[in-house]
Amino acid sequence: MFSLKYGASKSPTFHILNVGLKFKMKENYGLLKKIEARPSMWTGELSLKSIRTFIDGYSFALHEHKMIDLDEDNEENFHDWLAKKLGFYESTAGWQNMILAVTIDLDPKNIKWDNYDSSVTKEQHENTIRKFYELLEEFVKEHTIIANKPKPH
Repeated sequence: MFSLKYGASKSPTFHILNVGLKFKMKENYGLLKKIEARPSMWTGELSLKSIRTFIDGYSFALHEHKMIDLDEDNEENFHDWLAKKLGFYESTAGWQNMILAVTIDLDPKNIKWDNYDSSVTKEQHENTIRKFYELLEEFVKEHTIIANKPKPH
């Protein structure tokens, strides 16, 4: 689950909310862009689930080594934004599952999650990863614009 926050430094941060962690967007976004070119090299397999696991592990390691803090806010995060965008009534399935489900043409309102992904092809996984990066770019642009608007007094 990702979200943007603008702190005192005016630098956006990137939250990994499922483990309550954040780090600077510049660092995380750069890592995600590196992964985009060759996901299997970074994560061991070609799937959003493996990218999610990698990012969560990376974030946890940064937290454990005190390279990031746990300052968590309630602003809209990628996870909830995505659920709304894709037509899910809640975001508990996880962003990687929601994107995969929509990419393989499942109805967000009627998904049976047990083994929903058992017959996903390599091409479908590739399409899902492409879709993730499109949605990530949209989220970043949308929230960067919002963050740069003057605040009401």
